[in-house]
Amino acid sequence: MARNITIGIIPPYEAMAQLIEDLKDAYPTVELLIEAGNLEAGVLAAERMEREGADLIISRGGTAQMIRNAIDLPVIDIRVSGYDLLRAITLMGAPRQANSALAGFPSVTMGQVR
Repeated sequence: MARNITIGIIPPYEAMAQLIEDLKDAYPTVELLIEAGNLEAGVLAAERMEREGADLIISRGGTAQMIRNAIDLPVIDIRVSGYDLLRAITLMGAPRQANSALAGFPSVTMGQVR
């Protein structure tokens, strides 16, 4: 079966890349180019995917913003989810102080899209 579209996906961390990799077989007419990369590394991956014939890029947060400024392809944002928040809390471990904060680009922490 011929592939109809090529989508470059640039998640910020390897665990998300693996989740996306597991979906490849469910979409036989879509070629997925998947590479984890945050910020500048994500921009380099997007530039490479553009040269390889990607039709669009999917990324998120500050990486997606930087990619938009670097390439001519459409860029779609991956929105932050409950999974992401739980992952951040888990990575923090048991808080040693009563106050904790989640820091990141507004498009991730506040759900803003530009």
